[in-house]
Amino acid sequence: MKKATSILVCCVLLVSCLAPNVFALEEKPFIGQDKIEPRYEIVSTITASLNISDSGRADCTATVRVPSGYKVELLAELQQKDGGRWETIHDWEASGSIRISVSGPWYVVPGYSYRLQVTATTYDSDGNFIEAPVEYSPISDYSGLAA
Repeated sequence: MKKATSILVCCVLLVSCLAPNVFALEEKPFIGQDKIEPRYEIVSTITASLNISDSGRADCTATVRVPSGYKVELLAELQQKDGGRWETIHDWEASGSIRISVSGPWYVVPGYSYRLQVTATTYDSDGNFIEAPVEYSPISDYSGLAA
């Protein structure tokens, strides 16, 4: 009886070692968004948009959405890459609740890369800080030459 039990235990161990793929889940390709969106505690949407025309006009737009009962301070900073550092060359600010946006033009000089950095500092109804997510626009290189 001991010998039969030992053989059975050995067979079970051998089968479990050789067949782990039988129990593995089938890998399925990711079908969904191309971009992974971060989730914030309060902020439901934060966007940063930068478009630079051939003449060097940078049109900047920033938007943030929060639920009612929360206050948000929106800061949009147009940044220029100088060497390895991003430096703010102009900014726009607004505050309020639910949906806040700022936009405006600014003329940039050729030979640099630019981006818009947007920070949405949120507070509850008592004025307590909640979060301050940051969003960046895609980087735009401005050569000053018409394409």
